[in-house]
Amino acid sequence: MRYAKGVCEAKHYQADSYLPYFGQARKASFGGGNALDFKTEMNAYVVTPIEDGYRIQIQANTKEDRFLYTFNIYNDGSVTLDVLSDNRDPITYLGQFEFERE
Repeated sequence: MRYAKGVCEAKHYQADSYLPYFGQARKASFGGGNALDFKTEMNAYVVTPIEDGYRIQIQANTKEDRFLYTFNIYNDGSVTLDVLSDNRDPITYLGQFEFERE
């Protein structure tokens, strides 16, 4: 999923997140840390059918935080992404799904 100022990709059990973050951090490294900019292995993922699409939930940990990414991908290609973390306020993104063929 690509945003005007960010990208979030998940493939081969790898989560790549390069998303802007606006919100309050309850605990962060000096200088703010990496926030939602990281590349790490997924701990778990679940795919669930929803009305007009699918929900994909991805759990990933970094050295700084633990994240739950919830993608709601709709048949028209629109996507909402809700990000929950242990140390930061939740944030929601809206975007379009881009399918990449290898």
